Amino acid sequence: MKFLSTLTLLLVISVIGVGRVQAQNDVVNAVVESLTAGNGEAMANYFGDRVEITLFNQTHIYSATQARYAIRQFFSDYPSDNFTLLNTGSTGETSYILGTLITAKGNFKVNVHIRTAGNGGAIEQVRFDLR
Repeated sequence: MKFLSTLTLLLVISVIGVGRVQAQNDVVNAVVESLTAGNGEAMANYFGDRVEITLFNQTHIYSATQARYAIRQFFSDYPSDNFTLLNTGSTGETSYILGTLITAKGNFKVNVHIRTAGNGGAIEQVRFDLR
């Protein structure tokens, strides 16, 4: 009986873990799609309560509403021609996206950190470095 209880507990933990990983992967995929399309509004749907955004070596911490405006303005000024995904991964409860945003005004190294939040994820940091 004890074995069956332990086995059931392990199965429940595994299912919860797989669900969390899948939800996090969904957020990563949605963010990659928004970077490729240059859709700041779609990306902003995944912002956490506070978002650290670095543009041109200037870092600011914004509320989700302020960050939405900043990202929308960035993509208005630098429309995406394409986004090349270089790497994704995760450490603990944080996933990351590394890539290159290609625009007519220059290419940007992009780094996005996503923190697990409940069953999904929330962007906590976005960095655009002009190459």
